[in-house]
Amino acid sequence: MKQAIRGILAQLVSSLPMGVLTDKQFFKLYESKGYHITPVHFYQPVPSTEELPDELWEKPSELVGIDLNIPSQIELLESFQEFIQEFNQIPDASTKYSSTLFFAGVDAHILYSMIRKFQPKKIIEIGSGSSTLLSITALNKVGEMTNQYGKVIAIEPYPQAYLKDYLVGEHKLIQEKVEDLPLSLFEDLEENDILFIDSSHTVKIGNDVLYEFLEILPRLKKGVIIHIHDIFLPLPYPREMVKERYMFWAEQYLLQAFLAFNNSYQVLWSGAALKFYQKEKLASHFPAVFAENPDFIPGSFWIKKCQ
Repeated sequence: MKQAIRGILAQLVSSLPMGVLTDKQFFKLYESKGYHITPVHFYQPVPSTEELPDELWEKPSELVGIDLNIPSQIELLESFQEFIQEFNQIPDASTKYSSTLFFAGVDAHILYSMIRKFQPKKIIEIGSGSSTLLSITALNKVGEMTNQYGKVIAIEPYPQAYLKDYLVGEHKLIQEKVEDLPLSLFEDLEENDILFIDSSHTVKIGNDVLYEFLEILPRLKKGVIIHIHDIFLPLPYPREMVKERYMFWAEQYLLQAFLAFNNSYQVLWSGAALKFYQKEKLASHFPAVFAENPDFIPGSFWIKKCQ
């Protein structure tokens, strides 16, 4: 019944003259109610989904000016075997980090392994959740092995309640928008420290992603390791996200532009690219993940400031 009423209302609204819906004098009114109404127009950031051809999702970008260095990624993966086995010993790991969840599967294995291998003293997370708990678990394991315990600083304006139970002691929760924080917080990161980015994924005037790519990343010290989540390069964002869930993210295209001919950064890991170019090799290292979900696409992209 509710859906039927919504359908009737939608038909009524859609029959109104365009000028009524897009008149600038009503913009603030609509915005105050929690939504924007914009025309289908080439000046607008939302694409016309009807005009997006199916072939778009079959044609990978050549990533001109970016060296994925797939052999080095495979070599790094081989070096992670000890840590991947360790990960599988985490209590309830198969359910906590199932490939059907938001940050899980191969991405979770690689985050744990990166922390175990590079032993960061500090991890700054922009966007927090299950990855935060996994980072703390990995840092604790490093501490057991080295007696040097790292800390997590989680930047999350809208935290889940459970996070506050874990971000205690050396760990810290900053409940603010990243774009409101001083750059000095990130400039203090040292070699092998990690900046973990899993924020809004959108490119908008004055938003978090622009602050991260245009202000934070260029200022990082040599040796800092950066993670960006939900990156599907060399392919576009998945068709289902765009044409069924109507999610119009653009972060990965900004990342591609940022890395093109940029010798200051090197690619350490690109999960989606490995799935595309080395599917069997990747699956051989994570058989349980792909047995559970053969269509799983790893979304983690790792880079390192190298000069």
